[in-house]
Amino acid sequence: ASGSTAGVLAIISKSCYFNSIMPVIRDFEVGGIYHIFNRGWGKKNIFLDETDFLRFIVSLYWFNNDNNIIIDDLTSEDRNFITASGSTAGNYANNSRNIKNHKPVVEILAFTLMTNHYHLVVREITLGGVSLFMQKLGGGYTGYFNEKHNKKGYGGIFQGRYKSVRIESDGQLIAIFNYVHTNPIGLVEPMWKDFIVKNKSESLNFLKNYRWSSYNDYIGKPTFPHVIQGDFYNDILGGSKRCERAVKDWIDFKANKNLLRADL
Repeated sequence: ASGSTAGVLAIISKSCYFNSIMPVIRDFEVGGIYHIFNRGWGKKNIFLDETDFLRFIVSLYWFNNDNNIIIDDLTSEDRNFITASGSTAGNYANNSRNIKNHKPVVEILAFTLMTNHYHLVVREITLGGVSLFMQKLGGGYTGYFNEKHNKKGYGGIFQGRYKSVRIESDGQLIAIFNYVHTNPIGLVEPMWKDFIVKNKSESLNFLKNYRWSSYNDYIGKPTFPHVIQGDFYNDILGGSKRCERAVKDWIDFKANKNLLRADL
């Protein structure tokens, strides 16, 4: 393994994250970082089309807010801001009305949406922020989904309340960055969770073309640049090239581990 790969793998191997992924009691605190995840009830899909994915991502931004926001009342400018860049984004972000209307309660550090589940990495920045954010996100998206897909009266679409795991170490921070962002590889590598990777380059290219995560925002291809607080992981990993390398190293590790096992 290269020096970079060996370093990342050493951190991962020392991390107890993947061996202690059982959800913990919700005892959030300001400054704490948490992996939050949930899936559809009975493993049913919670995103049926592109509009659903986009609605959830718009919700990630606007429900991360101390103010009460009704998504359907947002203007098209409000909705489109999450994908805006350059002067358009700057003008919107600096508008006093928009600053007043958006008061974040958490920092969203990473996310990935799959058809039947989601993963978030968040840091609480105001007391009670995670609970408030997740209450708005879960309730708001459920209401939208049931109304759009003619399921009024069906109640919840998720498999109970969201699960949360506190991130306790730098090793876990890197491990969860890789874990969350490589989740979509399972769509092209069915045995991904079993450390079986048939085509590493295809897996990496698939991630670069997978729209519904923050991965591209970290590797210099802004997709939803205003949803995440990207400086956090960029500072830890050392910029976009290092973020991309960390994910590549993780894919290499899983593929090589399978090769070593096959040689036994």
